[in-house]
Amino acid sequence: MFGSTIYVVCGAADMATVWKRTEELTFDAYVRDLMAQIGMSAEGMRRLLHYQEAGSSGQQATPMVANPSKKPFVELTGAIFKRQLQPGGAEFDRLQDRVLGWLHDAMSWDGVASAARSGGSTGRGRGDGDGLITVSLLDWIRGAMVEGVTRAFFGDALLDCVDGGLLDDFARFDDQSWKLVYRLPRPWSTPMLAAQERVKTALARYFELPRARRADAAWMVLAMEAEMGAAGVDGRDVAASLFLTFWVINGNAWKLAFWMLAHLLFDAGLLDSVRAEVRSALADSTASSRSLCEKLASECPVLTSVYHEALRLSTSSIAVRNVEQATIVGGKVLQRGSRLIIPLRQILTDEDVFGARAQSFDGLRFLRQPQLLKSPSYRPFGGGVTYCPGRFLAKNEVLTCVALAIGRFDMRVAEGDAARIPEVEGKVPCIGIMKPVDGQDVMVELRPASQ
Repeated sequence: MFGSTIYVVCGAADMATVWKRTEELTFDAYVRDLMAQIGMSAEGMRRLLHYQEAGSSGQQATPMVANPSKKPFVELTGAIFKRQLQPGGAEFDRLQDRVLGWLHDAMSWDGVASAARSGGSTGRGRGDGDGLITVSLLDWIRGAMVEGVTRAFFGDALLDCVDGGLLDDFARFDDQSWKLVYRLPRPWSTPMLAAQERVKTALARYFELPRARRADAAWMVLAMEAEMGAAGVDGRDVAASLFLTFWVINGNAWKLAFWMLAHLLFDAGLLDSVRAEVRSALADSTASSRSLCEKLASECPVLTSVYHEALRLSTSSIAVRNVEQATIVGGKVLQRGSRLIIPLRQILTDEDVFGARAQSFDGLRFLRQPQLLKSPSYRPFGGGVTYCPGRFLAKNEVLTCVALAIGRFDMRVAEGDAARIPEVEGKVPCIGIMKPVDGQDVMVELRPASQ
């Protein structure tokens, strides 16, 4: 294609081989392309891709991560992500407590009512003054989850002191981000690029604030800033690099929660089953968000099955590798200089693995067939060097959001018989979870849960 050879991997066994071939099949070229696309300077890219002795550029920033192997920043990020996002560590617990604590407040009746009155980032909503609020499911879930994650990772200063409209700009970018992936030129990409630039500008202003005003940021954000500063990366490029992080942490989880709730709202029997599970968990758990997570994981098998099925059907990321050395995958010799892609959606909907109705949502699929969780075809979070480090936090975040929505509210579709479940937008690329087709949403009527 366009003078280059591209190999497409469509089978689970070959995909597993690709994950293991880290020397022959690399991710570096894709990272460089993405850095260039989001506007990072050539000098900034050089400093991130090649090891820089701390202070060699005259910068005074002090590194926060031990680096005896002298890895460049792009390789050091793996250790940073692992420390922050692996369960069991203090950094993970602090971050998760803040994310879930925000959700517990935002997904309360007072939280939803306040957002509906203000017309804030929780989205389109209205109350009738008689204990009923009608909300856009998409705006409600996106608003609650994206703000919670943003505050947990970056602290309060980004939204409260720098740019209160940041989340609206990010939503505009995210909705059109496929144009960045496709490198669509201006003027077709102008609104997306303008929104992207506003988010990057806000991040640059955020990192100009005194460190003391950003002390409530997650360790990972402070560590990445320190490592880039020590490597001599300037402020605009630091902001561009953290823009990628911002995109990843806020571009997927809310969409998965949206799809779970959308499917549940259009399946009364499944909704009743999940409601019984989560209300029992909410009643038995303590006020601790960790306590609820433990209950959801151990005592809500239907909810968990819905999670895995929604994840299976909404994941559409594409893994990319460059062939650095000739190697054999699936009996075929891949030539050096070519590129390999793995379209995960095709593997996640393989009828030989998931059955004749693999393209259709079945909320009980993973409850009936728990062995599917161990299938090599069920790898929605990727694998190898690109195995999603945030998968544990994302799962707890999504399950908590859905459980609180169902457990604390009586919900029904507002449009009645005319309403239909939105379609996934499968015609454009995404970084993980597909959004609904533009203009498709679910208007939901909410009341406090009846006892």
